[in-house]
Amino acid sequence: MTQTPNLTGDILIVDDERSMREFLAIYLRRAGHRVEAVPGSEEAQTALRAKEYDVVITDLRMTADVSGLQVLAAAKSLRPDTQVIVVTAFATAETAIAAMKAGAYDYLTKPFKVEEVGLVVERRSNAGCCIARTWYCAMRSRAATSWRASSANRHPCSACSI
Repeated sequence: MTQTPNLTGDILIVDDERSMREFLAIYLRRAGHRVEAVPGSEEAQTALRAKEYDVVITDLRMTADVSGLQVLAAAKSLRPDTQVIVVTAFATAETAIAAMKAGAYDYLTKPFKVEEVGLVVERRSNAGCCIARTWYCAMRSRAATSWRASSANRHPCSACSI
């Protein structure tokens, strides 16, 4: 019997708008993710120092002195493997380019359908699973002479189909 992949992760939401933080947190928790939500850059940096997150979702424009690009820079500095999704109601080509050049995984404009965030997070999780698949296949190849293929030794990702 094939196991289903565990594509849940640890997600940090950074938004000064309480209703947006709560809305995203509820949706992502229902999808099985572990979620922490904070209102600004300082709290985000504290959280990033304390824990490794798979994904950070940050608003681009929060208060006058706090930018999502600051959160993005802090996340990439403290946890380079963390994927950052930038969301904004004030989208311009310049901000999108700046976010992507700074290392954003994706850039979404408000208003967005919550399912869009779910798809981006899922796509990131599947990418992580494919990284695991690459490692798994490399280890399997190296140990081919002593490793017996069996359903107990299969990589559990039905998305990767190995």
